[in-house]
Amino acid sequence: MGIKSRSGLSESLFGKTRFAVLRLFFSNPSEPFYLQEVIRAAKTGQGAVEREVALLHRLGILDRRVKGRLVLYQASFRCPIFEELQSLVLRIDSSAPGHTDRPEALPGELHRLPW
Repeated sequence: MGIKSRSGLSESLFGKTRFAVLRLFFSNPSEPFYLQEVIRAAKTGQGAVEREVALLHRLGILDRRVKGRLVLYQASFRCPIFEELQSLVLRIDSSAPGHTDRPEALPGELHRLPW
């Protein structure tokens, strides 16, 4: 029994929410994101995204920085497997059906929080 699609591959390896979060961060590795932006881009529930972001931070895949009362997350270039993980995520994403050669949420297209 094999995996029939790239979306099946991404969900089998990472799970739907984790893959959506990784895709956002690795498509925009120099861009920091507020948690609400990650939730919006992932198009899934707040609790699931919060758990994934917390796990990825604990694993050293994401950096976390506090800016006033807000918290920003960004892909961690210090992660020992940064390049390999980014390559895998982007390769799976680029071969998905309907791929348009651009990430779903580019930094300029996200609505920043007003504060």
